[in-house]
Amino acid sequence: GQRNLGMAMLVLLFLFASVAGAFDCNKAFDFLEKSGWKDKISTQLAGNMSCDAVLQHYLDTARVRIVHEDGEVEHLRLKPVSERHHKEQHNGVGAPIPASIWEIGKIIWEIIKDNRPSSNISDDWAGAVPNGIKDWRKLYGWQNYRSRKFELKLQYFGHDSEGYDAAAYDWIYQMKYAGKYKGAGAYITELTAVTEKVTAHLGEHVFVKAHADNPVNYGTPTHPVGGLDMTVSLQANGPFGSNQIACTYTFMGNGTVQRDACDAHYFL
Repeated sequence: GQRNLGMAMLVLLFLFASVAGAFDCNKAFDFLEKSGWKDKISTQLAGNMSCDAVLQHYLDTARVRIVHEDGEVEHLRLKPVSERHHKEQHNGVGAPIPASIWEIGKIIWEIIKDNRPSSNISDDWAGAVPNGIKDWRKLYGWQNYRSRKFELKLQYFGHDSEGYDAAAYDWIYQMKYAGKYKGAGAYITELTAVTEKVTAHLGEHVFVKAHADNPVNYGTPTHPVGGLDMTVSLQANGPFGSNQIACTYTFMGNGTVQRDACDAHYFL
């Protein structure tokens, strides 16, 4: 009700002001007075109502909730973008075999633009096929893969640990795999992310992108297994700044799907 609405507006105001570093204390505290949250916040912060204390409080209480395909729930805290995770080449799963696999389709595409779907799964996809092949229909033996649901959520918590979802994105992966070429190999094509639900609350502007790269042969020269890494990233832009959540998975032509890593950052 009104209580949750006030909390949501307050958190957004402070969190995104802190991200950008440009913050009007007078307007913020005037908002606190009018919304009735000043006493609750000051009590929680032991009377310290300085800008730095309040802003840091909301950065510290922000949470990211990720639900993976197997149902495992992962929680992350927002970190500065300078601490972004750098993926190890090929994830330690397989070694690249030069000139054996290349990527077709797209490398990067937009799935959600300002809270609205903007992709077309007929056009927005990626594949890992034999080097020199531009049309995946020259391969045969394809099988269809469709994952269970994945979830990304940016959550804020108030003084009573009652949280709410500021931004969220639910999706599934789908692809064709096990494609053969001249009687050998296992390749992938039409790998994409399909939107199930996008949520944006109180001034949040959600953008979601897919990034497919790192075409690798996870098999051998005579029995190649094509693979790609795909990253789905959610960026939530508020009035004063941005937060980003990104998760990467590796997809292989033999049907193997392997989790790499997830990161959550705020932009200073």
